[in-house]
Amino acid sequence: MSHRAIIRALRNFEGANIQYRVIQERYREKVRARVHAMQSLAAPERYAQLKAAQPWVLDLAKEEDVANYLGVTVKMLRGLFPPAAPPHLSAEIGVFLVSFINSQSLYHGTKKIP
Repeated sequence: MSHRAIIRALRNFEGANIQYRVIQERYREKVRARVHAMQSLAAPERYAQLKAAQPWVLDLAKEEDVANYLGVTVKMLRGLFPPAAPPHLSAEIGVFLVSFINSQSLYHGTKKIP
């Protein structure tokens, strides 16, 4: 069955027609929300909205596609949202920083971090 035949069936049959109209209205609402976001939000806000609504897109889409969707260049995207350190590296950096701060506090007479 072709796409055209499916759409025609959805429009012509009463039960399917209602479902078709509901799906069509949901799609239109998503398009309106996206247009509004593109016109009124800054890139960081559009990125946050995308991340909140569809985080899986950021895992699957190419960086170029995400930048294009947000209306920025790849360079701007990288500048706004630098890649996060891997979790194990973040933990290691945290341990290092706490031990470094504690070692410095011994010299300066300040409180140690637990």
